[in-house]
Amino acid sequence: MRDNRHGGDAFRYGKGITDFSANINPLGAPDEVIRAFREADVSVYPDPYSESLRNAIADMTGADADDIICGSGAASLIFTLTACLKPKKTLIAAPSFSEYGRAAECMGSEIIYYNEREGASGMLSDDTDLLFICVPNNPTGTLKERNELEEIIASAARLGIFVVVDECFNDFLDEPERYSVSDMIGEYRNLAILRSFTKMYAIPGLRLGYMLCSDRAVLSGMYSSRQPWEISAPAEAAGIAACGAREHVKKTREYIKAEREFLKSEFKRLGIEHYEPTANFMFFKHRAGLREELLKYGILIRSCANYRDLDERSYRTAVRLHEENMMLIKALEEIDG
Repeated sequence: MRDNRHGGDAFRYGKGITDFSANINPLGAPDEVIRAFREADVSVYPDPYSESLRNAIADMTGADADDIICGSGAASLIFTLTACLKPKKTLIAAPSFSEYGRAAECMGSEIIYYNEREGASGMLSDDTDLLFICVPNNPTGTLKERNELEEIIASAARLGIFVVVDECFNDFLDEPERYSVSDMIGEYRNLAILRSFTKMYAIPGLRLGYMLCSDRAVLSGMYSSRQPWEISAPAEAAGIAACGAREHVKKTREYIKAEREFLKSEFKRLGIEHYEPTANFMFFKHRAGLREELLKYGILIRSCANYRDLDERSYRTAVRLHEENMMLIKALEEIDG
């Protein structure tokens, strides 16, 4: 069996493990979301075009419902889009989410990696077909301002490059609108925005995400290249309910901000090298083997050693409930002596 490339595998270690490896909302799913997926009618086939869900997303985002396609998680949409575009050459940040590279590899695409902190501007060329950008970046949390992103998107449009901006962690930012380019969809047909219900609404087991794109030919190609009932009835019901859970988003953002600041100050006090945290996770450096040491304390963090350009001293931890975050800090204090 292959090793899990991602976090969220605490189930492998039995009971008593607190999972800091997956960046899921520590406040859990909203009550209305839980109620919705439990009450969903599973006796009939779901709508293959998820019309009700797309309309709910349109109401939430202000996008045109016809510019929205839903998928069983953002990862599924990455693979479906890449299969539709069939890129010969793909630009991907390093380090960043591994599924961009896996999807490109599946299509036999040549992959060129660029330093995610420096950005892709200097790497664009007319022989490139597809570019992935993650804002905030996973696992580092690095941000890019809207003006920088628009310059890249506009340059890519002139060169015939399709751009995917992954905004799956945007909801956790203090100023999400400052770093989102979702309102540029109508202006740039070469742009797609990825979003997910997984993280904010704490429903990773349901698998639900969506993509915004104004190129209807691309959307049509995606529908044609995937199986017809991509979204289950419980997932669609949960997504519709989630679109209305705005107080939950506000409460979560405030909670995450406070706990992120707590972890940041504690990491600084302990002298642990870390990037500036921006979303609901922190990227940091420590000695090799820390993941295994923390497992003895019932804590699972994400080793980032399998990310391109990172090593076995690289880690990511989720921002969890205060008592859990305190537990992590106490364990780090004991480990570091």
